[in-house]
Amino acid sequence: MADVDLKDARIAPFGAEVAELKVLLSKALGRVAELERQLGQNSSNSSKPPSSDGPGVQRPPKKPTGRKP
Repeated sequence: MADVDLKDARIAPFGAEVAELKVLLSKALGRVAELERQLGQNSSNSSKPPSSDGPGVQRPPKKPTGRKP
């Protein structure tokens, strides 16, 4: 039984550290999700101007207006 008590005494301090690391991981994962959402935005799915799109971004073709050229 003394071995079990000794192990518990050595493991106990890590419980608070594990809980703190879980909180930090949760915050970091939330931040990553937010940054990935922002990274997926461009002028066609946000209020950004087309000039903010990176180079090589294909824009959808313009729809015909019905006017004669």
